[in-house]
Amino acid sequence: MIRRWCLCVLLVMMVGVFSACGEKGVLLVEGTSVEFSATDDSTEQPESVSVILVHVCGAVAFPGVYELEGGSRIYQLIELAGGFAPDAAKGYLNLAGSLYDGQKIVVPTVSEAEDDPYGEKEPVAETVGSVADDRLININTADKAQLMTLPGIGEAKASAIIARREEHGEFRTKEEIMQVPGIKEAAYEKIKSLITVD
Repeated sequence: MIRRWCLCVLLVMMVGVFSACGEKGVLLVEGTSVEFSATDDSTEQPESVSVILVHVCGAVAFPGVYELEGGSRIYQLIELAGGFAPDAAKGYLNLAGSLYDGQKIVVPTVSEAEDDPYGEKEPVAETVGSVADDRLININTADKAQLMTLPGIGEAKASAIIARREEHGEFRTKEEIMQVPGIKEAAYEKIKSLITVD
């Protein structure tokens, strides 16, 4: 009786050892085979979901960097950012567009998108006379006609740039052009590679 009890205890201990090792096997006890498996399918880890980081700025409630699942769409990013700001150009972006890791989404205001309502124009400067395509516009010295060759800069914004320059002095950096009324981050993104302060 004691021997049988010891064998039962030994059996339980061996099953525990094999379970801890995650093994499957057969244990022989007094000529009787007992098959067991330590694998529990219910404890399998789910496959990891890819995560992306996307920067949204401009006319949204809460600009910033957001974490989304891979394959997310722009409308989901806008929702995470608290939705559009009241002055956002809601028709500017393709809300069904896919997002990718490291992407930056700029939501323009209505005034910023007025000359380019659906993002169809190429962000390149037009030429004036014999001015070369690759010549940068110096926002500290350019006249109204030269400033108007920049994408999204009409007569009103060109005049505002000149007025800002006359009132506060020369721009020290290109980014300071965003201090001009009507020129915010979305507009600056279109022209930053085309302007200089040198």
